[in-house]
Amino acid sequence: MKSVPDRHNISDKVFQLLELLLPGPRSLWTGIAKNNRPFITGLFWIFSTGAAWPDLAERYGG
Repeated sequence: MKSVPDRHNISDKVFQLLELLLPGPRSLWTGIAKNNRPFITGLFWIFSTGAAWPDLAERYGG
C-alpha cells in the first residue's frame, strides 16, 4: 500500500522557492543553522493546525 504524504509537509519545489527568501545559514540566536526546512515545515504545521509552539509535533523538531 502506498503511503500518504503528510499534508503539512512542504514540497521540494515550494521549499526551493522559499529558501531563496530565507537568510543565510547564520542565525542570530542559535549560531549556524544547518537546515531551515524543519523550522519552515514546523511553522506551516503550527499555522495549519492552530496548535501552540509547545505542542509542535516531534517530527517537526518539537
